[in-house]
Order: sequence, then C-alpha cells, then structure tokens
Amino acid sequence: MSFKKEAKKMNENIDYEAIKMQKIEMFERFLAAKKKAEQAGEVFSQPLKVYSSY
Repeated sequence: MSFKKEAKKMNENIDYEAIKMQKIEMFERFLAAKKKAEQAGEVFSQPLKVYSSY
C-alpha cells in the first residue's frame, strides 16, 4: 500500500496588509486599555532590574 501526501494550503492568497492592519488595531486597543488602567491606578510600571552574570 502506498500513501501520497495530498495536503493543500488553506489559503494561497495571504493578505499581508490586512494582517498588518489587524496587528496595529490590536496594539492600539492594548495601549488604550493600558492608559485607562493606569489612570484608574490599577497598573503601574517599574523598570526591570537586570543582573549581569559577567
């Protein structure tokens, strides 16, 4: 018995511009939610402490 791989790509025409716009929109929504949370005093940021092993 012989098996052949007959897998096909789900979508051969990828719209990279649409993906880019979705990523930008998602990041803008994140920044808006972060700003709202910071103003409400729910989130604060501190610089990371980096320890070097050198």
